Amino acid sequence: MRQTTSDLSQQDLEDARVILEVLKLVHQQRGNRGAAGRKLLRHATDAFWDKPRETRQGHRRRVDGALWSPAALARANHPEPHLVGEHVYPMKLRIAGWYERLDNQEVPTAAEIAADLLATPWAIITGEEDEKLTRAKLRDRMPEDWDGHDLWARYRHPDVALDVDGFRPFPQQKS
Repeated sequence: MRQTTSDLSQQDLEDARVILEVLKLVHQQRGNRGAAGRKLLRHATDAFWDKPRETRQGHRRRVDGALWSPAALARANHPEPHLVGEHVYPMKLRIAGWYERLDNQEVPTAAEIAADLLATPWAIITGEEDEKLTRAKLRDRMPEDWDGHDLWARYRHPDVALDVDGFRPFPQQKS
């Protein structure tokens, strides 16, 4: 996975510039910094970052570089697999970090925004696994005892207990 600003493509930088401009506009409008502002930023991130980086294979979308849980991989070819794609580190927290930087008069660059997004693993999990995150109240937050480093801590939490070491990229079809 690319994680440094030197590895960014021109498209990465262009897409991150759009997200950065939306971030700055939302930040200026203090009243929109809650759920409405996060929603707007999520839509911008989806439209300009996540969706363009998806590939189309058959009737399902599979994100390049996504890591699939063992249970999701087992269902991948089922006609109705009920799978969920999500950021391993919640975007709500990523956005809060960007807001915090702006609050401290530290304007991130487009390259930093892109590097943040590239450093955030994307996981494909089953609906049941997603429900475990929700029941554990970890849908959009990290565990209270999070060390600040292990991006997979939500999945490792005892109430979720996913096989993090078993996550794998989707096997590519040989042509």
